Amino acid sequence: MSQVRVPSWPSVRIVLIALALVTAGSLVHFMFLDKPGDLPVYQLAAERMERGEVNYRPGNGPGWAYPPFQALLFIPLNHLGPGADRLVWYASQLAIIALIVWRLQTLLARLGMDLSVEFRQGSLGKRVLIGIVVAGACYYLSWPYIALTNDLFILLFLVLGLEAFCLGRDLQAGFWFGIGVACKLTPLLFLPLLVWQRRWRASAVMAATIAIATLLPDALYPQETGELWCVTWYKTFGAKVSLGQPAAAGGAWYAIDYHNQSLAGTIFRVCAPESLWPAMQNEVGGTSLWPLTPESIRLITLSAFVLTVALLSFICWRRTQPGDLSVDAVCRRLVQGSTVICAMLLLSPQTHKSHYGQLVAPLATLLFIQLARRPSPVVTSVLAFACLCTSLLHRTFIGADLGVLLQGYGTFTWCAIACLAGLAYATLRGPAPLVPFSAGLPLRRAA
Repeated sequence: MSQVRVPSWPSVRIVLIALALVTAGSLVHFMFLDKPGDLPVYQLAAERMERGEVNYRPGNGPGWAYPPFQALLFIPLNHLGPGADRLVWYASQLAIIALIVWRLQTLLARLGMDLSVEFRQGSLGKRVLIGIVVAGACYYLSWPYIALTNDLFILLFLVLGLEAFCLGRDLQAGFWFGIGVACKLTPLLFLPLLVWQRRWRASAVMAATIAIATLLPDALYPQETGELWCVTWYKTFGAKVSLGQPAAAGGAWYAIDYHNQSLAGTIFRVCAPESLWPAMQNEVGGTSLWPLTPESIRLITLSAFVLTVALLSFICWRRTQPGDLSVDAVCRRLVQGSTVICAMLLLSPQTHKSHYGQLVAPLATLLFIQLARRPSPVVTSVLAFACLCTSLLHRTFIGADLGVLLQGYGTFTWCAIACLAGLAYATLRGPAPLVPFSAGLPLRRAA
């Protein structure tokens, strides 16, 4: 039986190159691309938390809408001098991107795939496909970086948790997934997967991490009202979420917002008649394609949810033992974890396009399947669509009006659906012998 493989030294060179780019890129971004983005919103929330003031205040502008633990990450920035906080932020985000790429590359290397070798020595078709996937991944990762959002933190926690889950490191997997939930609720979808896979230690650590991290702000910076931070968050935002409907919380979430690329948000924009649109309809740049009643829209949305959960259950149904480090077992867990990430993006009531940086994990998984497991035109088509659809249909290439209109109809959503369908297709076809690579790596025995 094939075993996972030890990554080679090119991984270290990649990290050193990435660190050099971090330094250069941070200075360039600091000097020439100093846009406010969402960072001031996060820093204001952290400042209010440090003073014990209520930081959940939806208004006319962007508001803080994340679980309380995440605000702790921004408190250190507020104690740096003017300008230094942004420079540190840029550097940290580039460093996080380097860590994400490194860990994904290392995980693929453990399965025997060295992308740099494949690109240099592979066929023209392989080079083109790798180039398309890398370009698509850069596009998705650029959104949270340019917009100065917090999504790269969450993606890092997901990638670290996914790597630990694949390699049978239950304590680490539970910790990183738990931190991810404390920052953003949607990674909670990993908990049912861990329970179903009978990863009891990972499940217990994840639950404990969620509880401790969620209550940590109350221990460090109690709210002046005496109410728990998480309770205030739930009353302000969590209670405003209805199953089968897009998120709507005054001043923070808008039902018709074209930036919301979740299933609920896209279906609402496609099906809601203008009479249901709030005042933001002009920003969307178009009208619905298929006007329906609110109850019909909700029924279609719930049906889409059921189908997504059904595909998730089908892919994650087969269990593997944590100690099984065969290529088949690790690959299966990688597919299952990537499917959860796709489901997170689709099932969330509010999925901003910057959240789609999380698609880099499913893209890496599908690329491995195509190059190393069962090559298929279907998987190639999924990869090409997911990587090119949003980038080629960006307003830069097709104009602002048409770009916003098409995004309102869910270009990012369709990419997540394509990745989910590709993972389901790969699962349906089952495992296969490894395709020979351009260069091999030394085998590592299973633990």
